[in-house]
Amino acid sequence: MKRLIVTVVVLISLMPSYARDSNAKFIDPDAKVDELVSSVERWRWLPWKLNTALMHLDSEISKSSVSDKALRDMTRRLTKIYYSLSDVMMSIANKKRIIELVGVDNGPEAHEFFLQVLSDTNVEYRDKALRTIYPKGVHGDDLYEKIKSLENANAFPKAKSLMYLKLANPERALKEIQDFLGTTQDLEDYIKVGINMSFAYRDPRVIDVVFDRYPEFRNKPGGAAASGVIDWDSLNRYLQSTEGERFGKAMTVFADKDILDDDNRSLLFLKLKSKDHKTRKAVGEYLIKQVSRPTMPKEELLRVLNEAHAIESDAEIRKTLIYGVNVLRKKNEDKK
Repeated sequence: MKRLIVTVVVLISLMPSYARDSNAKFIDPDAKVDELVSSVERWRWLPWKLNTALMHLDSEISKSSVSDKALRDMTRRLTKIYYSLSDVMMSIANKKRIIELVGVDNGPEAHEFFLQVLSDTNVEYRDKALRTIYPKGVHGDDLYEKIKSLENANAFPKAKSLMYLKLANPERALKEIQDFLGTTQDLEDYIKVGINMSFAYRDPRVIDVVFDRYPEFRNKPGGAAASGVIDWDSLNRYLQSTEGERFGKAMTVFADKDILDDDNRSLLFLKLKSKDHKTRKAVGEYLIKQVSRPTMPKEELLRVLNEAHAIESDAEIRKTLIYGVNVLRKKNEDKK
C-alpha cells in the first residue's frame, strides 16, 4: 500500500512539469513575438540589453510562422523605437537590426518606414535597407521606383542598382538586367550582374545573354575569370535544358571552369547520346581532351566512347570518338 501511495505522489509531482513541456510545443507564435517586442520596448534605453532583446526577437521570427497582423504590430512598435535611438555606438547596430526585422514585414507601415530610411542622408542605414529588401519580405513597385530615383541621382552605379531592383521586383527587373548584360563592356560588371542573375532566376532560358556575351569577355584582361559569371547549379541546369548551339556556348564556360565531378560527368555521358548533332559534337570534343585527366575514370570513359561510336552516324564525330578510344587503349597497353 505504501509503495502504491509513493508511486501516485511521484506521478502527481511530475504532471506539472510534463504539462509545461507539452504546452511549450503549442505556444502561439504571435503571442511569443508580442512578448519579445515588449521586452525590446522595456530595454530601449539600455543599448546592450536592447541588442540582446532584438536578437531574441530575430531568432523567434526566423523560426516561427508569424501572422501578417503580428508582423504589422511589430513594425509599428519597432519603428517608434528606431526613431528614438541615437546614432552612436551600439545604437547604430540596434537600428540596423530593427531595419532587418521590419524587412520581414510587407505591410504598408514597413513600406513607409523603408521609403523613409532610403531617403535618409545616412548612407549606412540606407544601404542596410537596400540589402534587406527581398521578395519574401518587404518589396514592391514603390521601393523599385525609389531605387530607380537613387540610381538616377547617382547614389550608386547601374550595376549595383540592378541588384537592388531584382529584390524589389524580380519580374520587372529581369528585362533591365538582360539589357545591361547585353551592352556592358565592363568585365567586373558582367561577372557581378551575371552571377547575381543566375542565383536569382531559376528559369535557365532567362540567362541566354550570359553565354551570348561570354566570348567577348573570355580573354578580356581585368583580373577576374569571366567563367565566374555563373554558379555551378545554374550552369548545370542550363546544360541539362539546352541543345545545339546554346549547349555549345555553355560548354565553353563549363570547360573554362575546369571542374569535372561525378554529376557533371554523368550529364555529359548522357548528352553524348543526344539527337542533336551540335550537342554530341561539343561533348565529344570536350571528353577527348579529358582522356589524360587524373580524376577521369578511364575504363568508364572508354566504355562510353565505344558505345557512342557504335551508334554515331556523323563521320566527323565518329572520327573524334575513335581517336579517344585509341588513345585510351594505348594508355591501357602502356600500363601492361
